[in-house]
Amino acid sequence: MIKLSTLGIPKIKTLAEHIKYYTILLESPTRIPRWTSDKLYNRTENYAFCKLIREKGRRIDKYKEMDVYQFTNGQLITDIFAADDFIQAYFNYEIKNNVAIEKRVWQDELQRGLCRDIIFNYYLSKYSGIMSDGLHSPLGEKYWNKLLKQSQELGYKIFAIDISDNRAGELNIDDIDKFYSNNISSENYRFLIKNK
Repeated sequence: MIKLSTLGIPKIKTLAEHIKYYTILLESPTRIPRWTSDKLYNRTENYAFCKLIREKGRRIDKYKEMDVYQFTNGQLITDIFAADDFIQAYFNYEIKNNVAIEKRVWQDELQRGLCRDIIFNYYLSKYSGIMSDGLHSPLGEKYWNKLLKQSQELGYKIFAIDISDNRAGELNIDDIDKFYSNNISSENYRFLIKNK
C-alpha cells in the first residue's frame, strides 16, 4: 500500500475523527456560531454531527418526521432539524419582540423548499414574524426573494424596513430589486414577514 500523501491526496478523516470534532464542538456551545454549516454537505460529517446531536442535544420539538434540537448561546438560538441519521435543516436566529431574526440558514440540498416549509408551518406558528438580518449573499438574496414571493402568494404581509430611520413600508414583490444594490445603503434594509 502507498501513502495517500505520495499521490498528492490529503489525509481523509475517518468517522471517528469527525465524531471527535463534533463532540468537542458540542461540549462548548459558544463554538457553534463560529462553526460553518457548509460542513453538513459532506454526508460523513452530517452523519457524525447528527449522531452526536441525538446523543447530547436537547430535543425540544418534533416537526413532521424531524426531531428539533436547540442550542442557545446568549441571545443566539440554533435549531437543528434531524430525520433518521442526517441533519435536514439548520436555523440560527435571535428573538426580539417575538420576531425571529434569521442569522444563518442551511438545508440539505436534496430537500428543496424545506426551509420555506419550516418558516411557514413551524416558525410563523410560534412567532409573530420572521425578519432578515444585514446584507445578503447572492444565495441569501435568492432565498429571500423566493421566501417573500411565496409569503405574498400565501397572503402574509411583507414589509421592507429601513433601519436608518426606523420606518417600514408594505413591500410589493415587484419592487424588491430596489432594496439590493452594490453599495452600503443595502445594509439599511431588512425584510419582515408578518404572521397572519
